[in-house]
Amino acid sequence: MNDETLLTIIKGDTLEIEVEILDFDPSLINKVFFTCEDFGICKEFTKVENKYYLKITGEETELFDVTRTFYDVTMQYNLTDMLTLIYKGSFIVLDKINGVSCI
Repeated sequence: MNDETLLTIIKGDTLEIEVEILDFDPSLINKVFFTCEDFGICKEFTKVENKYYLKITGEETELFDVTRTFYDVTMQYNLTDMLTLIYKGSFIVLDKINGVSCI
């Protein structure tokens, strides 16, 4: 398991991911996607300068099952070509044990 591709989230928390693509001409990159078949997720990253950002809300993660699954990050370039940047990254969802009751 590669620690750089390990994502751990607690149900109900917001998940924010940042991706920087190195050694690739940024002008050729059209889109970058995060996919996780087990959760039915296919989301496009938002580009800010030369980095890509993705946010999955707490409302969305609250619906996730407590499990260990996999995700991919895929880049679309030259309008139609696809390149998988992260294949079968580990995605762990933990149950919320201690709620914040002092708000």
